[in-house]
Amino acid sequence: MRRLLFGMVSIVVGCSSQPTNDIVELKSGEQIEGSVRQATVSTIIVDTADQQRSTIERQNVRAIRFGSAPPKRGPSPNMTEALDAVKAIQTVTRVGIAYPDYADRTLDAQVKIDQKLSADDVDPKAKALVAEAMMLYVLAGRAWHAKVADNGYGRAQERYENVGRDPALELCPEAKRAANAPAPPNTQRTPDYNRGANLSFSFQTLWLCASERITRAENIIKSGG
Repeated sequence: MRRLLFGMVSIVVGCSSQPTNDIVELKSGEQIEGSVRQATVSTIIVDTADQQRSTIERQNVRAIRFGSAPPKRGPSPNMTEALDAVKAIQTVTRVGIAYPDYADRTLDAQVKIDQKLSADDVDPKAKALVAEAMMLYVLAGRAWHAKVADNGYGRAQERYENVGRDPALELCPEAKRAANAPAPPNTQRTPDYNRGANLSFSFQTLWLCASERITRAENIIKSGG
């Protein structure tokens, strides 16, 4: 609680670590906004709104008006909707889903997330985590598709190679280790082909890495950044 003792002897302010909307009015007419951290008979120390600490001579001060802590800003609606969209994918991977439905859901979620994360009011750290989680879900879908579409010939190698060289694989060390496993004996594969083929049998590992980023994004949003 803040306390002000008037008089010629001293001014004592019980300060909180939480920023407040205080105004120090100078005799010149200038007003300094911020949080009063200390006030004595000779000086007043203010953490200003631009995050600078200012020491003001008491003789230059006309008045101090103490405010209250500003209300915490809630999470951005755009950020919340983007997080909800990627969490919907997380939910269906936990309860079970067939590939065609998974492909449709990831496509719809990608469109919505791209739109919401393009807004200016989203937290940059949470934005990066949600975007990475979506990249991992998309890569899992591509690996899954390569597996279900593999008929032993045709474009199978091309699909696996595209999966094996996807940069999103770098976001998940566990999946990368599985992808880099040696090729089966008596098989001839390019490195990208081998990575993609291996990943097609362990794509669920990508879901775990995506879930970890979702959890981190949620914690950032709950804590206000």
